Amino acid sequence: MYHVQTYKAWVLVLAAAATLPCSLKATPPAEGAAPNIVLVVLDDVGTDRLAFYGEGPTPAPTPQLSALAAGGVVFTNAWGSATCTPARAMINTGQYGIHSGIGSNPDQGGGDGLPLNAQILPECLSGKYTSVAVGKWHLGDDGQGPYHPNDSGYALYSGSLKNLNSNPTAEDYFNWQHTINGTTSWKSVYAPTVNINDSVRAVGNLQEPFFLYLNFNSIHTPLHEPPANLHTQTNLPPDPNDDPIAYVNAMAEAMDTELGRLLAVLPANTYVIIVGDNGPLGQAVEPPLDPNRVKGTMYQGGLRVPLLISGPGVVPGQADALVSVVDLLATVLELSGVKDLPKSDSVSLVPYLANTGLSLRSYVYSDRFRPNGKNVQYTFRTRAVRDHRYKLIRRLTSPDEFYDLQADPYERTNLIAGGLTTGERAAYGRLSFYMEDL
Repeated sequence: MYHVQTYKAWVLVLAAAATLPCSLKATPPAEGAAPNIVLVVLDDVGTDRLAFYGEGPTPAPTPQLSALAAGGVVFTNAWGSATCTPARAMINTGQYGIHSGIGSNPDQGGGDGLPLNAQILPECLSGKYTSVAVGKWHLGDDGQGPYHPNDSGYALYSGSLKNLNSNPTAEDYFNWQHTINGTTSWKSVYAPTVNINDSVRAVGNLQEPFFLYLNFNSIHTPLHEPPANLHTQTNLPPDPNDDPIAYVNAMAEAMDTELGRLLAVLPANTYVIIVGDNGPLGQAVEPPLDPNRVKGTMYQGGLRVPLLISGPGVVPGQADALVSVVDLLATVLELSGVKDLPKSDSVSLVPYLANTGLSLRSYVYSDRFRPNGKNVQYTFRTRAVRDHRYKLIRRLTSPDEFYDLQADPYERTNLIAGGLTTGERAAYGRLSFYMEDL
């Protein structure tokens, strides 16, 4: 926990940093010192939007992310959540929703935000790390107030507490409520630009090692045309609904351009983790993705997210193993040198950074439910679990769905409808047992 004096001290740090050049580097570490870690969360960015995955017909120009991918490990079978808040809870707690109690966005019927007694990433890191959160928070409810990021364990917070379209105050990317350590004021500068300005300034003033948790609002709605100097998309129609692909590409490119400013000033001894929270917005997808089976659903289009890790000693490659965003807690802690990892659902990804051929998980799981909380009476619940071939989706009031992802990666054929073979019945039983045993 951090008291009010700490909040004020960090406000002064950020304010002082505003006068410093963007090229300023943090205090150099001693030889063999713990690395810095930067964890970047992309909002509503699917693998289809990123050229280095080679999946979407019209990916956005993202040269900074592509360069990171070329020098790092790209994970092709990473699962997140169906929506924003549960994914961020998974990342920070290393727990599936069933264990953290976070299954929905608090401002969209979920109810409670992440409780303060939850042990999250900055609290698990050793005392030598300073942890900073920048950008979209979206883990608190209204009752937890604007200090929730700090009360949860981050020494410095600067960003938007919710989505930029979630308040009745007509916020957007160019006019939004900017909270710095509990103090909120209106900001009329493009949100991704502010996020990177704050990140660069904080990094320039932090003693190494540091942990920076950066959450872009992009490319979440409201769709818009970013500042012209940040993207190369031309002839955008006045109404984003007339060409949503062009708009999300412009937003993704602008985000990538701004990210490049941060990457340019990071010390060499820094790991960079890029991850998505959930699948893409249905309004802005192209075949073979089904707009009814992306963000907000438990299909592959809703759960599969981009994930890459780059940094010192990483052997570039592609890892096809099953991984989850819950694994980032154990990954960050192992990279930081923490030996005794807290009990969680998290499996460290560090071994993949030297050997992409490994397979450390037999299953990955994700869930979505309302209301938030542990051992509650659910009004809505949907769960999914997969192994290397099969996937089971289970809902509260409708029949199960069971898919062979090797033969049917876009989940067109529910195998249960046609009757299961002996092998399929065995796989169905294993997945069902894993799901119910959590």
